[in-house]
Amino acid sequence: MNGHANGIRSAPLFVTWNRLSKSGPKYLRGCIGTFEAQPLEYGLKTYALTSALEDTRFNPVALKEVPKLECAVTILTDFEPAEGPMAWEIGIHGLRISFVYHGRRMGATYLPDVAKEQGWTKEETLVSLMRKAGWTGKKDDWNKIQLDVVTYRGTKASIAWEEYRGLLAVEEDEDEDEGEGGEE
Repeated sequence: MNGHANGIRSAPLFVTWNRLSKSGPKYLRGCIGTFEAQPLEYGLKTYALTSALEDTRFNPVALKEVPKLECAVTILTDFEPAEGPMAWEIGIHGLRISFVYHGRRMGATYLPDVAKEQGWTKEETLVSLMRKAGWTGKKDDWNKIQLDVVTYRGTKASIAWEEYRGLLAVEEDEDEDEGEGGEE
């Protein structure tokens, strides 16, 4: 994905690393991003490294794992306050929630594809997101909490290591072709 796709040069973004398995499911290895618009070249480099090495939920990605990984970037757009906690669509909207619990402000986000990939209902998504934020209440009491919900959309592009290596090989071949021809 180049830094000028659809004319976008700066945007909020998240970078996700998944470990691919032969049996099909992906396993999250890191996901970190920002809601602040970033110049894409800088944001992609910074958050690719940060999400691979500094997501505290996981051990840092080891070099030997790289061939088994997929890296994805999600560019975030269309932020809107939701009319209520259920005013969003699975697979279309990402969610950013914030709330106060026991005097502490808490917040968390899920990218647009998370609920769909997990097979969650809207309620399951909200409870999981509240847990991610640190909420320890009873599952059935989630709707007793005053949630501020912002929805957003995301455009996602991903690439696995082998595909990336193939692109590098093509670029190297093109660079060699450009250097040929000599003087007449």
